[in-house]
Amino acid sequence: MEEVFNSLISILKRDSEIFRKVFDLIPVGISITTDITCRNIVHNNKAAEFLRIQPVEALSQTKTASGNLPLKMFYEGRELSLEEMPIQRSVWQGETVKEQKIDLFWEDGKHKTAIWSSIPLLDENGSIVGAVAAFEDITERKELEYLLKEHQEHLEELVKKRTWEVEVSNYQLKKENLRRIEVEEELRKKNEEISIILESVTDSFFALDNEWKFIYANEEAKKYFPNKDILGKNILGENLLSLIPDARGSIFWENYHKVMLYREPIHFEAKTIYTKTWVAVHVYPFQNGISVIFQDISKKKRIEDNLRLSEEKFSDAFYKSPAMMVISSLDGKIIEANERFLETLEYNLEEVLGNAPTGSRSWSIPADREIIVDRLSETGSVKNFETTFISRTGKTVDVLSSIDLIEITGEKCLISTMIDITEKKKMEKTLEAEKDRWLITFMSCGDGIITTDVEGRVEKMNRVAETLTGWSQEEAKGRPLAEVFHIINEQTRQRCENPVEKVLATGKIIGLANHTALIARDGTERVLADSAAPIYDSEGNMHGVV
Repeated sequence: MEEVFNSLISILKRDSEIFRKVFDLIPVGISITTDITCRNIVHNNKAAEFLRIQPVEALSQTKTASGNLPLKMFYEGRELSLEEMPIQRSVWQGETVKEQKIDLFWEDGKHKTAIWSSIPLLDENGSIVGAVAAFEDITERKELEYLLKEHQEHLEELVKKRTWEVEVSNYQLKKENLRRIEVEEELRKKNEEISIILESVTDSFFALDNEWKFIYANEEAKKYFPNKDILGKNILGENLLSLIPDARGSIFWENYHKVMLYREPIHFEAKTIYTKTWVAVHVYPFQNGISVIFQDISKKKRIEDNLRLSEEKFSDAFYKSPAMMVISSLDGKIIEANERFLETLEYNLEEVLGNAPTGSRSWSIPADREIIVDRLSETGSVKNFETTFISRTGKTVDVLSSIDLIEITGEKCLISTMIDITEKKKMEKTLEAEKDRWLITFMSCGDGIITTDVEGRVEKMNRVAETLTGWSQEEAKGRPLAEVFHIINEQTRQRCENPVEKVLATGKIIGLANHTALIARDGTERVLADSAAPIYDSEGNMHGVV
C-alpha cells in the first residue's frame, strides 16, 4: 500500500497536472501529506468539498479568530483532538486507521459523517515521510436510513427496514513494480491504481469518454451488461452501444447525453435494461467524458411498493366502508371523512374539513361528548359507545361509536368508526311497546293464566291466577307448576296428570279432563275448565307452556 501511494506522490512531483486529473477522478475523498508536521496536506476536490477547505489547505491552518479549529470531530460520541485525527495518527504515531466512522460539526451548525481510513507513507529506510487518508461521505445515507427506519416503525409494520449501505471496503492496494521509466508505463500504473480503489466500492461504476468509449468499468458495472462473458475482461476502448446495444433510446442514453452536452450532474432512478434491477443512477461530467454510478435500490423499491399497497388497502377499507368513518386530529378537527358519514349526517366534505366530527349542536345528548373525551384521556380509545347525533336537517341518528389512536405519516390522529343503529333502536322500542301491551293484556285477562319454562317452572302469573291458586307471582316464580297448580279429580280425589309435562312431552295443546278441581294454597277448592298450550318462538323452538 505504501509503494502505491508513493507512486501517486511521484506523479505529483513529475507532473502535477497529470496527478490532479488522476486525483480528481477518484469518487471518494483522498488527502495526502508528505509533511510530517501535517501543515501541508493535498486534497482532491471530493475531500476539499467535504471538509469545506481549499484542496491544498490543512485543517490546522483554518483556525477561527478565537484560535479554534472551525470544526470538531467526534468518534463514538467523544471529541477527537488534532493528534487523534486519522492522517495525524498515521504520520505522528505510525498507525493504520481502518473504517473509522467520524462525525464532523462546524461552528455554523453544519454536520457531516464519513468513514475514514489512513496509512503512513514510508521511505526506503522505513521512516515515516507522510500519510494518505481516504474517506466516504455517508451523511445523506445516514439521514435516509433514519427516515426509513422511523417510517417503517409507525405504519403497522406494513413496511421493512430500508437499507442503503454503501460501505467502502478496505482500500487494498497491491504492490506493483514502480521501476518504470516511460510515460506510457506511468499512465498504465495510474489506471491500475484508480481501478484498485474503484473495484473496492460496492456500487457499480464506469466512465465514458466523449466518443462513448469505456475508459473504466468495475466488475459490479459489468453485471448489468447483456453479455456475461465480459466479466473479468478488459473492455477499455469498447463503444457503449457495441456492448449495450439496447441503450439507445433508453432513459439512460437520454440522461448520459444531457450530462455530456450541458456538463451538469443528473440523478435519476430506473430499472436496468437487461436485469430489470431498480438502481439509483448518478451521472457526473468530467473534462473529457462522464462517470456513472449505479446503486442497487431494489430493497428500497420493494418497501415503497409494500407501503403503497398498504395505503391503498387502508384507503379502500376507509372510503368503501358501510360504517361511518372519520379521521381527525387530537384536538378533534376532521382530516378526512368517508361518504357514509357525509351521507348519513347530510353534510358535504368541504363543510366538515377542519371542524369537529360533529359540532356541539350535533350532539343530541351533549354530556356524551364529555364522556368520550374523558375516556380518550384515560385509555386512549373508546369502544362501543352508544350516542345520538342530529343531522344537518334535524334528523336524529343513533350510532355505536368506537375511537382509536393511530399514527399517519408520523402524526398521531384519531380514527372514529360509527355504526348507524337508528333502525335497530326503533325495533327495540317497538318490541318493548309490544311487550308492554302483551303484559297489560296478560295481567288484565279475566281467566287465570300461568306460563312456565321448558322445565315446567313458573315464570309469570296474572292476578286471576294468583287469586285462584293463593300464590303471588313473586312467591310462585321458579317453583314447579305442580306445587303451585294443585289439581285433582273431584270424584276420585286423585291428583290429576300435570298438564305442562304432557304438553312438553307431546308439543300439542291439551284440555283439562272433566271434573277437574283446583286446590288453592288455603285449601279452597274450585272446579276448572281450561287448557294448556306450548309456547313457540319464530323459529319453531319451544320455550315453555301457557
